[in-house]
Amino acid sequence: MAGGKRADRATLEALGLLKGEAPENSGETPKTPGESPARQLVEITGGTVNVRTGPGTDYAPVKIAKQGETYEAVDTDGWQAILLDGEIRWVSQKFSRALKFDENDEEIVV
Repeated sequence: MAGGKRADRATLEALGLLKGEAPENSGETPKTPGESPARQLVEITGGTVNVRTGPGTDYAPVKIAKQGETYEAVDTDGWQAILLDGEIRWVSQKFSRALKFDENDEEIVV
């Protein structure tokens, strides 16, 4: 179904993406109460990059992201999920990089 494929709700729930949770078996260490989570962003490194509804080129593009723009990150394999206008959208990890920030908005080198 070229151009119109969408990630379904069950897939997003399984990845923990609907509630801002980390996917199961993500390798992340659980946070202790009171510990501030590090903020992770995705920076677009390609000149112009398609933001898609799912993780692949057969998913519909919804926006063109420009080099230097940043978005909130969600970790996945080969494709980077970002939050765009409150919805999960996707960009290729080949043309983006994840950025992490502590509670004081100081960048953590990844």
